[in-house]
Amino acid sequence: MSELVKIQGYEARNKLERQEVRQRLAGLRAAIRELLDPIRPVDDLNWQVAASQALEGANLQIRLQELEAEAAEIRKALGK
Repeated sequence: MSELVKIQGYEARNKLERQEVRQRLAGLRAAIRELLDPIRPVDDLNWQVAASQALEGANLQIRLQELEAEAAEIRKALGK
């Protein structure tokens, strides 16, 4: 397998994972907004679940930043 084909494979896999992470982040954002309904009394909000989802979102954001850095390296290797 040529090096170019191998790097293009890395690029495709990286792009797919970035899309998946972004979709998951969007879903978490929607779920957290739903949990933190401004109309409901604060006593009724499920803070533990919201905090858990926020932590998952923070970890996904870190992963997305890693993937973006990796994508920049791949583009550099491809001369883009």
